Amino acid sequence: MALTARVGKRGQMTLPREVRARYGLTEGQAVAFVVKHGELTLVPLRQTLFDLKGSVQAGETSDLGAIRERVAAAEAARVARGE
Repeated sequence: MALTARVGKRGQMTLPREVRARYGLTEGQAVAFVVKHGELTLVPLRQTLFDLKGSVQAGETSDLGAIRERVAAAEAARVARGE
């Protein structure tokens, strides 16, 4: 399928009807622009992390400060080893 769209002054464009229908895109649907190997791909987002909020029970409370310190120490050790 090779369809085209034109970008307007404000950077907006209209996706062709065939594309919207084929991929189930509706008004207000979130999409991601993914750049890989110099190519731009439009990816429909079906769910976001906000949609999944509360779907997993937390086991224990995490100390984010302690986690950051462990990550920083591990990164410092990696750099010291020359990796």
